[in-house]
Amino acid sequence: FGGEPFLHPDIIKIAKYAKNSGFFVGFVSNGSCIDEKKASELVNCVDGGSLSIHGFKDTHEKIDGVRNSFDKSISTLKILLEAGIESNICYTLTNRNLNELHEFGDYAFSNFDIGYFGVNRFIPQGRGLKNRDKLELTVRDFNKALRTLDELNKKYKREVRITDGFPLCLVEEEKLESIIK
Repeated sequence: FGGEPFLHPDIIKIAKYAKNSGFFVGFVSNGSCIDEKKASELVNCVDGGSLSIHGFKDTHEKIDGVRNSFDKSISTLKILLEAGIESNICYTLTNRNLNELHEFGDYAFSNFDIGYFGVNRFIPQGRGLKNRDKLELTVRDFNKALRTLDELNKKYKREVRITDGFPLCLVEEEKLESIIK
């Protein structure tokens, strides 16, 4: 987690070694380096993976700064699912995508058999430090997002989760325990 694992030339060998050693092997990727061949190699050496998709095309590409990355990520998600690899979406929540969270969650659950829809807080590092003021959410905004995730969880009866640490003392409503585990 953190960086693109599929840039490493021996990632399949590493994953096989870890899997054969009894480890749970998962990955988080932007999907740019995974094709059908790589997916077929991954089937027996990973337990699942998550693709970083931060909203619909325009929003996703503004956040990650890479043209056509949304289409590639969606294509990769389909490839992984077709290969039989449990796949999830990892959505980093920012000011740029907060307002489309519900609509994107609907899109994800309606169109893909994902294992879960995970949401991370934006944690400024690298390029993000320069755009911190434009991207970071307030506690109020994050609680709005938690309510949206709770709605998605109830609507689809599928797993929605916060995939990073969030101080529980900042959660405004106790009824959100279904998504905060």
